[in-house]
Order: sequence, then C-alpha cells, then structure tokens
Amino acid sequence: MPGTVSIVDFFSNLDKVPLSNIRKWLRIKIDPHILENFIANRILYPSTVPVDGNEVEIDLAFFREAVSLEPKKLYDSLGNKLIIPSQFLDTFGSLQEIVFCILEVVKTSGIVGVYTKDERGVNQIGTIISPKIIIQPETTTVMVNGTTYQLKNGYLSLVPATNRHAKVRILDDEEIFISGGDLGIIFDFRKEEVKP
Repeated sequence: MPGTVSIVDFFSNLDKVPLSNIRKWLRIKIDPHILENFIANRILYPSTVPVDGNEVEIDLAFFREAVSLEPKKLYDSLGNKLIIPSQFLDTFGSLQEIVFCILEVVKTSGIVGVYTKDERGVNQIGTIISPKIIIQPETTTVMVNGTTYQLKNGYLSLVPATNRHAKVRILDDEEIFISGGDLGIIFDFRKEEVKP
C-alpha cells in the first residue's frame, strides 16, 4: 500500500521483542509457533495489513511492545507532545485504539497534546490530561465545554471535544483551556492519588 508506514519501518530492533511480551496483551489463544511465524512475516513483509480482528489484535500487541522499546519515537516528554504518523491509521484504523495502546506502555503527566503527522505537516487532534489532584473514590466529575461527565477512576476515559478549543474543569479546580479535535480529550485517571 503506497504511503503506508508500518511499525517495522518506523521502529528498530523489533526482531528482539520476546514473543512472551506480545502474548501478554492478547485475549485470543494462539499457538506460540503460529505467533512466531506471524510476527516474522510482519517483519519480512512490513506493508502487510491485517485482514481480520485477530490479526489487528496481534498487530496492536506488537505495536505496544514496539512503543515500549522506543517511546521517544512517538512521545516528546519535554514538549508534552504525542505525535502519531497518520499512516498508522491505515494499519490500525482507530485513533482512540492507537492512543490507548500507547498510553498502556508510556507514562505521561500533566497536559499532553496529541497530533497526527503526514507529508503536509502536523495536526493537533486532541489532548491527554493526567491530573495531579486528589481524585474521588470511584468517579471524578469533569466538565468539558459546559457538559458534566462522571468518569471512572483507574481508567482512561475519552470525552468527545471536536472544537479546536475546549474548556475543561476537573472537580472544583480552575477551568483550563485546551485543544480538542478529531480524537477529543483523554482523561487518564489511572495514576495513584496525590497525597496532600
């Protein structure tokens, strides 16, 4: 597929990823030899795209491990930016799924802009908020552009916010202005509570 960037083209040393690391992400049962052949074929033929849900699941598991080996390829911790090659959408389809996979292996903090990058440039598609506040026991109240949401603690939550600018308030904190976009706003309430 012209223009497709595979994880093999983007990340290096993927042949060093232990199969046991990939298997831990899989819900499907797969024979180790079949998985080994599948991954070897992905490395040999990087432009191959998944044809069914099981192949997508394996590719996403492989993607998580690739990101965990080289997080700086996507996450700029100094600039608080997560930059995703837009061609990854050809492989994985869902922006939300791509970002959630990255967040399962990369620790972010504060406010992080999420961008896609293609030959035309970089485009902001949303924001990740990892608040450093004391959260409520089960849910945390957030307000986005005047709409109130109860988000479960211990999880990543996506709130739609397609506007370029969004007003966000968490609990009774001060309202902040951040960027929305095609992805929206991801609240990361998986972190441990900050003790006063």
